[in-house]
Amino acid sequence: MTAEGPKPITAETQSTGVKMYLEKEVEGKGIGCLAVIKIKVGTLIISEQPLLSMDSEVVEQSWEERHQCILLAFQNLSDLDKEAYLSLSFKELCPEYQNLTNVSEKDRKVLNIYETNSFTNGVFLKMSRFNHACNPNAEYFWNDETDFRDLRAIKAIKIGDEITYSYVGVTCQDRDERRTHLKNNFNFHCMCEACEISEAEVEKDREICTSYKDLRDERHLYIGVGRTEVNILREMYKLAKAMKTLRVSTIVQVILEIGFDSACQGYLNSEDNVTRQEFMEDMIAFTCAGIVLSKRLYGEAHNQARKWVQRKDDPVKYFMKNAKINCSTIGVLKK
Repeated sequence: MTAEGPKPITAETQSTGVKMYLEKEVEGKGIGCLAVIKIKVGTLIISEQPLLSMDSEVVEQSWEERHQCILLAFQNLSDLDKEAYLSLSFKELCPEYQNLTNVSEKDRKVLNIYETNSFTNGVFLKMSRFNHACNPNAEYFWNDETDFRDLRAIKAIKIGDEITYSYVGVTCQDRDERRTHLKNNFNFHCMCEACEISEAEVEKDREICTSYKDLRDERHLYIGVGRTEVNILREMYKLAKAMKTLRVSTIVQVILEIGFDSACQGYLNSEDNVTRQEFMEDMIAFTCAGIVLSKRLYGEAHNQARKWVQRKDDPVKYFMKNAKINCSTIGVLKK
């Protein structure tokens, strides 16, 4: 990094001790995280437990119950952790909190910090420092094997690049839909490279998203109808790659996993060798994509990545084992 710009605030390192990024002021964004080394695809950037932990069921509670749970969790933090929590930026997102008359200004700040920075199971100090991009270079997931939230590089990141992840991308949204969602839920107007595009590109983005949504809805009419469902899912995968704003986890879980299962089911339900070979090729195509994306998101050693390798080793055997199918049931499936 050059000496130009604001003074670095903090640095984050891998478990190996290699400094990976600095927290610095980013123009128009506040604090952001800038890479200080080249980061390869699939690299674990951080792995973190929540600073303020919260049961996901809190989301379903009334506003009164919700804010009481958040304030109680905050009070249970150490003084050092409280100071760290209060250092996080926030937007006044919830009108309900502004109308509360029985809480102090500090408590109202605690609540707004939570709403601005929380994931499904709480607030993560380091993770909260990363800014949004609709087409990001990193993605997070909750690692059930370690009970940590992991952030990995899903693209190669150059020195000086800001490391970003997406606050959207769970479902298909075009540029205008993403901007509306981000404004309503995070109170900012997105100016990332996927949003700052020409009107022609906006129209193309809208067309791709519309086609994807149409196929997604159409697929529900053909669940279990092997060839048609598989073809729809293959086309959805092509559109997802062209879109570039769907999360890797969404592509893996919503397209590739379902596509693999559908192809396996079609294979077992087919009696002629030509059709079976076609479904086998579909299985391999979904599996190869699944291996690449799961290693990128979860890391090679994670169980989710290993499962995709097992699918490739013997697709039909893997499907039959995990769907609790055995040879005696194949005849039933063909009926």
